[in-house]
Amino acid sequence: ELRGEITAGRKEYDKVPKMQAPFMDLILLAIEEELSEETDSKVIVLTGFIYKYIKEGIEIANFWEKNDEKKKVVGKIEQRIRHCGIEGISTKDKELSYQMMMLAKNNYSEILKEIK
Repeated sequence: ELRGEITAGRKEYDKVPKMQAPFMDLILLAIEEELSEETDSKVIVLTGFIYKYIKEGIEIANFWEKNDEKKKVVGKIEQRIRHCGIEGISTKDKELSYQMMMLAKNNYSEILKEIK
């Protein structure tokens, strides 16, 4: 069954673009409550902002070697998470921003293709 799932790959989200889906998954994993329509909308908005910040960072030449630039992006992500209004994740801003950056680094080439 698991092999079938892996072979099928990620199912498309109808709420966010394909490249944003893994970032949305991280946010959804951090939320430990049932999603209301309002929370779902906030997650979609938060995902969009986080992905935008990551794309802006990646557009900078040699981004992953520039600690100051990485810190700026992490700071934006942390602040957005802290003030997103979603209960249960505002206190996880540092942990989530770290996970978002690791996910971005692992998907760097795919995100870069989307930018070009």
